[in-house]
Amino acid sequence: MHLKNRPYFNIREAFEHLDRKKYGNIGIEELRDFLCYHGYFATEKEICNLIMKADRTKDMRITFHEFIDEF
Repeated sequence: MHLKNRPYFNIREAFEHLDRKKYGNIGIEELRDFLCYHGYFATEKEICNLIMKADRTKDMRITFHEFIDEF
């Protein structure tokens, strides 16, 4: 699905929703909680793989700019 085609989708709001602790990045815990809330129960390895796909700095955290680049 192309998010840019959704008229009310806001990438900043999506990122801020995932960044619950307001650290300016999304880590393993935030991603796990988000997935569980939506009924997806991923293993630690699966969550790490999702993060590594977007994480350009290899610090196991997704910054806003990495989030934009990926989504």
